[in-house]
Amino acid sequence: MRWFYDLRISIKLALTFFLILALTCILGAFSLLQIQKVNRSTTDMADNWLPSVQIALEMEVAISRVRGNQLLRLSSAGADDAAYKKQVDAQLALFEEKLAAFGPLAPLPEEQAQYRRLKQAFDEYKRVQAAVAQAFEGGRREQGLDLMRGDGARHYREVFDAADKLVVLNKEGSREAGPRRTPSTAPRWR
Repeated sequence: MRWFYDLRISIKLALTFFLILALTCILGAFSLLQIQKVNRSTTDMADNWLPSVQIALEMEVAISRVRGNQLLRLSSAGADDAAYKKQVDAQLALFEEKLAAFGPLAPLPEEQAQYRRLKQAFDEYKRVQAAVAQAFEGGRREQGLDLMRGDGARHYREVFDAADKLVVLNKEGSREAGPRRTPSTAPRWR
């Protein structure tokens, strides 16, 4: 270490400056690499997982509104049939729109299988809802009620459960897309 003491002060300062500069460059490169990882995770969540969750939740709301308006239509004894039918048709159209929008956001095999299940259940639900609407329009409210209680309720639960499963899958996917946590980096408030 004697050689370092024998150097002139200007050389010592220059060496120290370059050492600090090199360490700063290494730290900067490491930071950029870490920010790229965070950016990839954030982009994946923003472009795929969060829109998927939002659309699946909107489908749940739409199908619930269809069911609710059908029940209100049934209990109204014909007073507001046109308004309830309009609401049911609008919510069915909204559900179909959201269903079509969800398709490209389902790249994983499990999501695709659940998406196909949802589409199939919704097609069956639409078929029953058309029969319920015909019964209402034909003045056969009891037949419409029986359809709603039987096949309508079963298919409604299938649609709702399939949409709910998509919500769960996408929430799990968004958690996995985030940075991997170790016990030392996990939040302490849990």
